[in-house]
Amino acid sequence: MLKQAGYDQVEFMTEQGFLAKAPAFAAHNQLQREGEFEYQLAAPAQRPATPDPAITVAKLQSAEISALLPKYCEAFLEVDEANLHSEHNAPYVGHYQAKS
Repeated sequence: MLKQAGYDQVEFMTEQGFLAKAPAFAAHNQLQREGEFEYQLAAPAQRPATPDPAITVAKLQSAEISALLPKYCEAFLEVDEANLHSEHNAPYVGHYQAKS
């Protein structure tokens, strides 16, 4: 059906747990696992820790971009500065105020 709509490549993302419960799914849909994939981890629910007053999170301000850009590009190789200015993203930054 997707080929009829003009799609010749499709990526299907799923969880390892789903594939374990439905082992025939990938073969039935002629899906092949790619070598590169991302792990996402989840922790069990727990009581929130006492907030550290030295750490705050706020929406990224335009004036902060030039200072953060080198580390941002180092951490996220596939993106560039345009992502920080995009109307489709809402970048936040963590601030740490160490006690002297």
